[in-house]
Amino acid sequence: MEFTLCSRKANSKSRMVKLELACNIETGVITFPPGYIFPSFLSISGKGRKSWNKGKRLSKLDKLHKSLARKGRAHSEETRRKISESRKGTPFTEEHKENLKLAHKGFTGKHHNEEGKEKIRYGVTIAQKKLWQDPEYKNRQTKAILAGQHLRPTRPEGILQELLESVLPGYYVYTGDGIIRKFYFNGMTPDFTSCDGQKKVIEVFGDYWHGKLVTGKEPQESAQQRINKFAVFGFDCLVIWEHEVNETEIDPTELIEEILEFSK
Repeated sequence: MEFTLCSRKANSKSRMVKLELACNIETGVITFPPGYIFPSFLSISGKGRKSWNKGKRLSKLDKLHKSLARKGRAHSEETRRKISESRKGTPFTEEHKENLKLAHKGFTGKHHNEEGKEKIRYGVTIAQKKLWQDPEYKNRQTKAILAGQHLRPTRPEGILQELLESVLPGYYVYTGDGIIRKFYFNGMTPDFTSCDGQKKVIEVFGDYWHGKLVTGKEPQESAQQRINKFAVFGFDCLVIWEHEVNETEIDPTELIEEILEFSK
């Protein structure tokens, strides 16, 4: 089968375009070379001309037709990315800013009815719950909260820290401030963690904040729930209540025996 090169000219207002195409002599079919890029004849012929619809606005009927035509259709991720990149660095004109103000006028929170407010609250709650189910997010947020509050050992934690140092010096380290990142367990930060290789933690529970009035659970149930959570990570947990720590100022014997038994 024979091929030959033929020339074709395209008249243009601005310039001449010459194409070298491979033509099949027998069939007359034009074959384009590999990697050939088609020139935009419309772009060339329209160069310098003003677009017929430049500056014109769509009528309400045209907008409705356009909206209905696109209903149910969504841009692909690739298209969204390209649109986003094309708009980067493009400042809004003053007219555009004014139009946005007018379009959003009246859509502030104080104008939402009770049903709308409830929907917003519900949506935010669901979104936050989903985020807190992510262990990485939970640990990061817990650390940020603790760091922002500049937590130090509470009074019961301080008393227990002194007691631990006197009974088991160097055996437990205070981790309740969240500074030591490796002692995060799915958002939980133990108050004291053993540093001799054993997987043991001690928690100090406030009588009020971990009591039934706040948690809705019996104290024993709250303590067991925390013990079970640490057990998932292979750690033994001892829960000591605030009133037990306060009693050590009178007689620490009972609590010391409990700690020594747990730390064996």
